[in-house]
Amino acid sequence: MKQRIQLATVHIIFVTLLFGCATNEPKLIAPKKAQVIINNVSKKVVMDNIALTALENGGLIKEINEYGVIIEYEIEHSFNTAFFSGLAYGNDYNDTPMKARIHLNILQLKTNVKLIGSKYEVILTHGKTGHEKSVNSTKNSYSKIQNKLNKIKNRIESL
Repeated sequence: MKQRIQLATVHIIFVTLLFGCATNEPKLIAPKKAQVIINNVSKKVVMDNIALTALENGGLIKEINEYGVIIEYEIEHSFNTAFFSGLAYGNDYNDTPMKARIHLNILQLKTNVKLIGSKYEVILTHGKTGHEKSVNSTKNSYSKIQNKLNKIKNRIESL
């Protein structure tokens, strides 16, 4: 009787380990991204308006290709940004200009264009070496990116 109980216990442990550790593949959950769909327009019209909007608002087109654009903006440099960047990244980063880069993906969907804000990063430049440090702030800047995309959409739709 004692052997049967031990055998049953071993069997239960074996089955539990065998099937209890087996899991399904993890499902990839896409992060929430800022996006807009602009109806009845070509990708060229959207890209031209992105460039125009960026330049009118003090931005600079850092990179552009068929599927995306990176826009760079100067960030207002106040005592708070200098103080906290100094704490977070070291004193040599605290009194240098800060920039923000917005990465946009542009997809043509038949007669519509989908604009996706894929990344927002803050760029700190080292005062002595010119080395850039990039800080991904996409999660904290969803509303900023969405607002910029909405402005671009409204501008194009008002043409």
